[in-house]
Amino acid sequence: MKSSVAIATYNGAKFILKLLSSIKDQTRKADEVIICDDGSKDDTVALIETFIKDNSLNNWKLCKNDKNLGYAENYRKAFSLTTGDIIFPCDQDDIWVIDRLEKMMSVMEQNKDIGLLNTDYAEFSSDKPDILKNYYIFDETRITKIRLNAKNRFLQYPGCVMAIRKSFLSNIEKYWFKSWAHDEFLWCVAISLNQCYYYRYCSLKRRCHEEQTSGHLAHTVDSRVSYLEGELKSAETLLNVLRLEQMDTKKAVRLYKKNLKTTKLRLDLVKNKRLRNIFILPFYLKYYYSKKSYLIEIKIALKG
Repeated sequence: MKSSVAIATYNGAKFILKLLSSIKDQTRKADEVIICDDGSKDDTVALIETFIKDNSLNNWKLCKNDKNLGYAENYRKAFSLTTGDIIFPCDQDDIWVIDRLEKMMSVMEQNKDIGLLNTDYAEFSSDKPDILKNYYIFDETRITKIRLNAKNRFLQYPGCVMAIRKSFLSNIEKYWFKSWAHDEFLWCVAISLNQCYYYRYCSLKRRCHEEQTSGHLAHTVDSRVSYLEGELKSAETLLNVLRLEQMDTKKAVRLYKKNLKTTKLRLDLVKNKRLRNIFILPFYLKYYYSKKSYLIEIKIALKG
């Protein structure tokens, strides 16, 4: 089977070379590396071009977008340009463990029912690169199917630790709407279709810094409304996925309907200041990503 690494870059000059080196030095080489740059204003493109040339990486390709597509759409484009059987999404500021590709490809080759494979990762900060949080070495292969429930209906692993079977992506791509983050989309659909798996292996060193796209909470009315409208659309889409893919078990349908109802109540609270929902929503906390969100939305509603 062939592997494709899909990298989305934007103003990543500060860290991009360490990522590229960690991919180049893998114990099993990538069959192709696709890099989509979303209009970087710094030296990202020049650094990538020089790295590819200096290392004679003929199977590495850099695509420069004509206009800024945004995080989600840039990944969608990168995926569309891949030709391998297994796709590895890749953030511009992380560092791959040296046998990441070898081990994850082996798992995917031996387990044909896996649509999406997730691994663990270790965190480090730019100012203390030698201190890894949650890093471990585990020799025994342990692969577990992740079952749908109220908690893991929401994304549990970042896209940078994922491996996607291209045939699976091709089958579900029609459900991917604009602005739905690639990792959240892949996770939600894979777990809904019983093709989401966990591999107990720390495959990546993830950099933590202020410039990261992910991890920012929406604390204003407009940003929270936008976030909740996206959650509403994804819940509606996932119900449609269950129906069209004939996976509409009573348990799964009931969960997504509850999630849908909860999101509507939350949106009504934040957008329309329906304060009575403050007293209704505690009965639906199970269908939040975190209980902290409930308190944030009360604060936003009262402040407005």
